[in-house]
Amino acid sequence: MKHITILIALSMQNENMEEQNYIKTNIGEFYGTYYGQLGVNVNPDEMYILTNETIENCKTYNYEKEEIGNIYDKSNSKDKYDIYLSGATPLIYIENPNAKEQKELLIFRDSYGSSLAPLLVQNYQKITLIDLRYMSSTLLDDYIEFNSQDVLFLYSTLVLNQNVLK
Repeated sequence: MKHITILIALSMQNENMEEQNYIKTNIGEFYGTYYGQLGVNVNPDEMYILTNETIENCKTYNYEKEEIGNIYDKSNSKDKYDIYLSGATPLIYIENPNAKEQKELLIFRDSYGSSLAPLLVQNYQKITLIDLRYMSSTLLDDYIEFNSQDVLFLYSTLVLNQNVLK
């Protein structure tokens, strides 16, 4: 994941990804969404989060829950993947109070975008994550003012091939 993040950051002209001094923390075993459908026993993956001072100082706003929170939600959840930005939600934003520039990033994403977004926050004052599986695109203008933000479309092929975007 780190190498993919560096490539994305470089293509977005955010070259200082290597200098972010991440702390890698193991949060336990992870089986994934389709584990129960496999029909065979498999070993779990180990799940990690990367954090640093910037990530720790960021705040999130979840429009669905109308709650302010942290990037990593360490409360006990049945789905360990919910640690990233409190799980599946149609619209959430991250604010970085220590951003060097007033840049904003819009990420149209599925759940994988939740794990990547914290690694891009260093270079943005605000990152807005939009999941069109849970929100109609006709509502976007009610929540987002489109004006010269960077935009990243980050969907798995499963989501794109099933045409579940609204």
